[in-house]
Amino acid sequence: MTGKIDSWRNSARIVTVGKPLPCGVPCIGLKEKYGFHESNIGCTVTGPQLRGIDSYNAEIEKYLNKRN
Repeated sequence: MTGKIDSWRNSARIVTVGKPLPCGVPCIGLKEKYGFHESNIGCTVTGPQLRGIDSYNAEIEKYLNKRN
């Protein structure tokens, strides 16, 4: 549900877990082209949190594919 709300608000972000990786020029270009932000929630997550993140990211990916 949260993914749909963020889609309606035109506030797309991709949620990642684990140690954040450095984002170089190609990565920044993709973010600008497709209009999303990245949110990293850290290394310690539970199974239910991972399922929620996967569900959220899937909804955002559908939204970005339709929009772009």
